[in-house]
Amino acid sequence: MTAPRPTVLLVDDEPNSLSAMRMALEDEFDCITAADAETAMARMEEEWVQVVICDQRMPGRTGVELLTDLRERWPDTVRIIITGYTDPAAMAQAINDAGIHQFITKPWHPDQLVMAARNGARLFQLARDNERMALEMRFLASTAQTKLERRRTALRDGMGFETILRSPQSPMNALVETARHYASFDVPVLLLGEPGTGRARLARAMHYASLRSDKPFQAINLAGLPDDLAMVELFGAKRGVLPGGVNKIGLAQKADRGTLFVAGIEQASPALQPALWRLVDEGSFTPVGGQEVLTTNLRLIAGAGADLPARVADGRFRLDLYYALAVVEMAIPPPCAPGAATWRCSPSIS
Repeated sequence: MTAPRPTVLLVDDEPNSLSAMRMALEDEFDCITAADAETAMARMEEEWVQVVICDQRMPGRTGVELLTDLRERWPDTVRIIITGYTDPAAMAQAINDAGIHQFITKPWHPDQLVMAARNGARLFQLARDNERMALEMRFLASTAQTKLERRRTALRDGMGFETILRSPQSPMNALVETARHYASFDVPVLLLGEPGTGRARLARAMHYASLRSDKPFQAINLAGLPDDLAMVELFGAKRGVLPGGVNKIGLAQKADRGTLFVAGIEQASPALQPALWRLVDEGSFTPVGGQEVLTTNLRLIAGAGADLPARVADGRFRLDLYYALAVVEMAIPPPCAPGAATWRCSPSIS
C-alpha cells in the first residue's frame, strides 16, 4: 500500500508565485493554496497539512503573523517562510514568535523549494513518530511498573515480614515495625542476636520490603568458615586460584544492586575485616588472586552475636567496621526468653 503524499499549504497573494510553487512541488506533494491569511486559516481547518510555505509580504497580516497564529493551533505543522529580507534581527524575532523552521530568500530556485518541503515533511513525520513512541514507552513503562509491583507484592507476601510469626503481645512486634521502617532506607543494618533468633529471616524480609526487592538477595554465614574460603565466597577468585583453573564470581558481585546478608560477622578474621570495611564503605573489592579493583552497589545487612560490642571493646573486631555496619542496629530478643516465648520457641536459621 502506497503511503499518502504529504500535504503542503502554499500562501501568497501573487497568483504567479502560487502557480510557480505548485509546479515545483506537485510531483511529490498534494498542494493546496491560499491568497491571504484568512483563507489559509480556513484551509487548515479543512485539510491535514504537514508543511506551510508562506510569503512574508501580504496584504493584511504578514507571513510571520499568520505563522504565529498557526503555531498556536497546529504546533506540529512545519512552518517555512519566503522573504526578500535577510535582516538577522528580524529573522531571530520570526523564529521566536512564529517558530519558523526555515527561511527561503527570494528569488528561490525550484530545487531549493522542493528540498525545503521534503525536509519539512520529514520533520513533521519524525515529530509524529516521536510522539507515538513516547506514548508507547509510557504505556510499556506503566505496564512494566504494574508487573513489578505485582512481583514485589508477591515476594513480600511470600518472604516478607508476614513470615515472622508472633503473637499480638510479642516483644518482636516493636522490632518488626522498626525493621519495616528502615527497610526502605538504603543503609547498612546490623542485627544482633543469639543463633536461632531468625536474623536471616528478618534480613530477607527487609530486602523484600526495600526498593531492591526485585534484585538478588545473597547470604553467607562466616561461622566456622575458613578464612581463605570466606574470601573466595565473598569476593570471588581469578583463574588459577581454584582447582580447575576457572574464575569464580563472589557474592559481592552477585548481589550487585541487591542485598548481601553476612551472618556470623563477628567471626571475621583480622585479614577479612579490612576487606569487609572496604566493601561497606567504598563499595569496592578485589577478587582473590587478582589486582584489579571491582565495584558493586549492594546493601549489606550483617548478623552478629550479642557479644559483638565486647569484641569491639577488646580489639578483636575493628571499630571502624562496626560503625560502618551499625548505621542501623537492632537487637533481636531470644526466642524463648521470659516474655518472648509468644513469638517463637523453635529453632531457625540465623
